[in-house]
Amino acid sequence: ACDINGIDPLLVYTIISAAGKNTYTIDIEGAIGYMRVKTDVASMHPYREPLTVKDKIYMGVSYLASLIEERDDLESAIEQYLTPPKTYYSADSSAQSKSIYYNYIGLLADRSK
Repeated sequence: ACDINGIDPLLVYTIISAAGKNTYTIDIEGAIGYMRVKTDVASMHPYREPLTVKDKIYMGVSYLASLIEERDDLESAIEQYLTPPKTYYSADSSAQSKSIYYNYIGLLADRSK
């Protein structure tokens, strides 16, 4: 999914790490699984239920790639990715997106050493 969409696997790892270990987790905004795929995003993809872990990761990575391309700003794309559907701003999503972004930047710095 990362190669196809041009997304650094380290960024996906950072998002998955923030989501926790349970692939079946549904958060209070309705986002599901490791990549916190929102229900409105999942409904745009032609996958059949039940979604596999691979399906959820692929959906999340392809949606994140489209946001990065659309916004041309990684931090803003991550924040939109985590923002609940039909919401312009969420304090929880904003805090978590900043955490993910800065964790990712830290991992990039570590990787380049």
